[in-house]
Amino acid sequence: MESPNTLTRISHDDPVMRGITIVALLTIAAVHLLDLPDTIDSTLWIGIGYLAIIASAVSVAALLLHGSNRATWLLAGVVAIAPLIGYLLTRTVGLPGDSADIGNWGDQLGTVSLFTEALVVFVSVYGFGLASRTQPVFFRQTTREAA
Repeated sequence: MESPNTLTRISHDDPVMRGITIVALLTIAAVHLLDLPDTIDSTLWIGIGYLAIIASAVSVAALLLHGSNRATWLLAGVVAIAPLIGYLLTRTVGLPGDSADIGNWGDQLGTVSLFTEALVVFVSVYGFGLASRTQPVFFRQTTREAA
């Protein structure tokens, strides 16, 4: 029996880490879905980007349901960092055809989106790091029990 002070190693395929990331990715998709009608009406190309974010976030969440590896953590991080950078650009310098949100840091959907995107980025960097330290199967050292 393990003592209460024993640390448990977390794997890159930890179900809690994957679950948190799945919920956060679906939240990113939901936020962009809620903001889509106004965005697509005002700036079509950004609305199309929203559709790509939604499809990507849902797709990567579905991949994470079945497990994780370096590729899935990398995909999750990219899916989250792209809209995070886009949001920061729209609030600072604006985007071509869209300068209406410069300085609008109080948007509630934007705040939720920033939080969940940052969460996914941090968890995916951690998951990617854990997966990078895992030895490939053909390099694992095996031990044989004495017969």
